[in-house]
Amino acid sequence: MRILRVHDNHDKIEKVASALAAVWREGGVLPVMAEEWLPVDMTEAFAMQDALHGKLGYEMVGWKLGITSPTGQKATGIPHPMIGRLYRHVVQNDPGRFPASGFRRPVIEGEITLRLGKALPARETPYTDDDVRDALSEIIMGIDIADTRWDANPMAGEVSPIVVAADNGGMGGFVVGAVIPDWQNIDLAALPVQVEVDGVPAGELWTGDARGDPISAVCWAANELSRRGLGFQAGDIVSTGSAHEPVPATLGVETVVRFSRSKVRVTLER
Repeated sequence: MRILRVHDNHDKIEKVASALAAVWREGGVLPVMAEEWLPVDMTEAFAMQDALHGKLGYEMVGWKLGITSPTGQKATGIPHPMIGRLYRHVVQNDPGRFPASGFRRPVIEGEITLRLGKALPARETPYTDDDVRDALSEIIMGIDIADTRWDANPMAGEVSPIVVAADNGGMGGFVVGAVIPDWQNIDLAALPVQVEVDGVPAGELWTGDARGDPISAVCWAANELSRRGLGFQAGDIVSTGSAHEPVPATLGVETVVRFSRSKVRVTLER
């Protein structure tokens, strides 16, 4: 029998990715492993995530970002965003309706989402915000249903964002809404966003440093992917982190996220 050695980084990455892949395919939750098996930083977490994707082989439609604001990065001690993949089979058009049985600790996050009309492939020269603007085709409303397969609650601090990053950045489901009207001429960081759960307001609106700049977040992601030999494809959607205080999902009722005068909706059905 082969003995896994903790100091063998490849074995560590493979062990965690294999365990996560089994839960992605079969359902359930994964007990948090002993500390020596958990990722020590985002670089190792992203390596685990890439290995997980290789084992799953699911079709992608884009990427999701988290920890995109200065306030969030200061609170977590992580000086840059987190990234995960958006898989086609868990992405729906508005109004989204998902079976609640497919989630563990779902949290609703209304997110400004970029759709790219041009690819941003891996390259040696760093990307700039202007490169991202040039690649944009439209900006849409989105709802990220954040979740984790780890048997721990990230919202309660039971597991770190680094560990969540290994689990595909906490990807649970995603709802694609309509194009944000006049997106070319508005301040995205100040766009009013309101959450209603069964008609009742919920979740504090974030602005300024608490929300961050969506364009700069996607620029960081383009450079992070490039570092890993990856890149954005033409047509990809890229969510840019919650625009408000995340709201734990309430099963069986509709959650509405209003972006100025428009809205996107989701229900987790019992």
